[in-house]
Formats: sequence, structure tokens, C-alpha cells
Amino acid sequence: MNRIIIIGNGFDLAHGLKTGYKDFIEDLCRNILEEIRKSGETWKYEKGNLITLKMQYKSDDTNGFEDRESETLKIVLDKANSNYGETVNRVRRNFEPLEPNDKDISQKIKTSTGNLSVYLDYLEKVPEYPSKWKDEIKNKLHLSIGGFFRRLLESLNLQNWVDIEQEYHTALNKCSDDNERNTLNKELESIKTALYEYIDKQEEQIAAISEIKDKMFNDVKGNVLLLSFNYTSTEKYYIRENVQKIHIHGEIKNNNNPIIFGCDKHNISDTESNEGLNNIKKYLYNNVDNYKNLNEFLNKGEFEVFIMGHSCGESDRYILSKIFNHKNLGNHNSIRIFYRDAIDYNNKVKNIDRFLENRDLNDLLIIYNNCEPLNK
Repeated sequence: MNRIIIIGNGFDLAHGLKTGYKDFIEDLCRNILEEIRKSGETWKYEKGNLITLKMQYKSDDTNGFEDRESETLKIVLDKANSNYGETVNRVRRNFEPLEPNDKDISQKIKTSTGNLSVYLDYLEKVPEYPSKWKDEIKNKLHLSIGGFFRRLLESLNLQNWVDIEQEYHTALNKCSDDNERNTLNKELESIKTALYEYIDKQEEQIAAISEIKDKMFNDVKGNVLLLSFNYTSTEKYYIRENVQKIHIHGEIKNNNNPIIFGCDKHNISDTESNEGLNNIKKYLYNNVDNYKNLNEFLNKGEFEVFIMGHSCGESDRYILSKIFNHKNLGNHNSIRIFYRDAIDYNNKVKNIDRFLENRDLNDLLIIYNNCEPLNK
């Protein structure tokens, strides 16, 4: 029997790579804050379609501002990621209308994402504080924050995790016209570029983990396909004879296999607009031969599935549904889940069940007691 090993982000995490979306967004926010801080008194910063900040203001040119307004404005804009708690307190002492909830502040500023969220909140509120210089400040301060980017920050602050592709799916369904879809797609493209740069920095020389290798190839009788949904090349340390690999979503540093980043077409409310389909994975699979190669492997003969570090989530429905419903998937005990813990196992079971059409979940799955953790 052949074997398909489905590899997801948990596989990279098991090898010590910080490739989760949460890690990426935290790093992105940290870099944004640092770049704003470095801009000094020019107060000029732009990050793709995510944030634009322009401030026509210099500390030696108050242009009629009273000292208190000038100093407070400088505090808010200056060194956002340095001694942030004191910055917040100084602003609060000057202008009560800017005062946030203390509990929210203390929770948020523990992370770079929270720091950036609080900072942007302040920037948005500064022009609104009661002052005779209100209009003057509005004319000098320009801040634009992408709606999708803001949504990601809020999701991460509330839940301490984020699924960018699922958030994109939700945001896409809320778009009412092509202008909104175009704006959303531009933001996603900026995030995709930043993600590429981040993952490129994370890749380093690592070694195969012998325990994982043993589990991968234990009692294998036929050909093996490493089907990676990651952009990294961690699986290359496990290649051996009769082992094929497919990076179904592309990989960094490979122009012949560009990154696919988007969502599944399932449950998209408006499929009439082509703008709304630009980042649907189903269509992006046609740009290279990965999908064709996967089909060829599925049709070779009976196969079983090992799941290593993949959540089996909705954003990969198109590929996973094809695998789990394929006629060549063995009828009994043909899906083995390598889990993080019991909760992780059960979440994967529920996700897999959502994809099944005419197959019995309990016939296909190897029970929890007969499965193992991915990496003890």
C-alpha cells in the first residue's frame, strides 16, 4: 500500500521553526514599530497597503501649538515601542479623553501586536481630543490602516492566535463590490510579501528528527509521497528512495513553484466577480503541475494517509476533500493522525469528518489509543 504523508505547520514547529501565523504577525508588528521609531521627527512610514503614516510636524516648529499640545503629540508619535507603559501614562495625564482601559493596556502591551494596536488607537484618537488646535492637528496627521490588517491585529489580541487565510475568507464574504475586493486583495498581497520575507529568515540548517523519521516510514510497503502544505523545505531531510515530494502551496526561493496564499472557494458568497476569485486556491493550482502530480499518485493504487502537523482546516478543503474521498483510500484504518495532544487529535477528527462525502469516518480512522504524538 502506498502512503501519503500530509505535512503542515506543526511539522515545522516540531523542528523548532517559528513559522506560525502568530509568530509572523508578531514579528511584522515589531518591525513596523521599529521602523516608525527610526523615522524620527519625519513621522513618515509606509508598509505596502497595510499602514501609511505621514506627519507634517517638527518639534522645533510648533506652528502656534501650545506647549502642552505639542509635547503630548510628540509623546504619542515618538518611540512607540520603547518604554511604552510610561508613554501611555504621560498621555493619560495630559488628556483624559485618550484614556483607555488600564486592564486592556496592561494585557496588550505584553506583545508587539498589542503595542502596535494601542499605538494606532492613539494615533486615531489624537486629532479628536478637545482642543482649539483640533483642526490643525487633523491637517498635519495622516494615518491610513488597512481594514484587513486591523482585523488580523484584533483577532490576535483577542484570541492569541490567528488564521490569516480563514480571516481572508471571512473578509472576502463581507465585500460588497469589486472596489472593496480589490482593496482587500492588495492588502493580502502585502501580507504575502511580508510572509515570504519572514519565512525566508526562519529557514536554517536543521536535521531530521530520528523519532519522526521512524514514524514516517514504519512498516511502509509501497511508494511514499510527502505532501507539504508549508512554504519551507523541512521535509527535504526525510527524502529517500521511493519517496516523492510535492509542495502543493509552493516554496520560497523557487520561482518555478511560487507561493499560493489565499482561501478555498467553499462558502464564498459571491462567485460571479473574478476580482473575488483572484486568491482562490483552486484556480492557483493550475499555474504549476503540483496538482497534476498529486492526481497521478492518487491513481497509482491503494494508499493510506499519515497526518503530521496539519490541522486539516477549511482553507485546504479542495485538496484534502479530494484525498479523503478518493476511491483508492483504503477502507479501514487508513488515516493515522500524529497529534500534539488529545484535544488536537479530536479537532482533526472533526475537521476530517467535514470533508467526507460517502465514506464512514470511524472506518477510516485509526483510534486515538493506537496513534502517537508527532514528537514526544
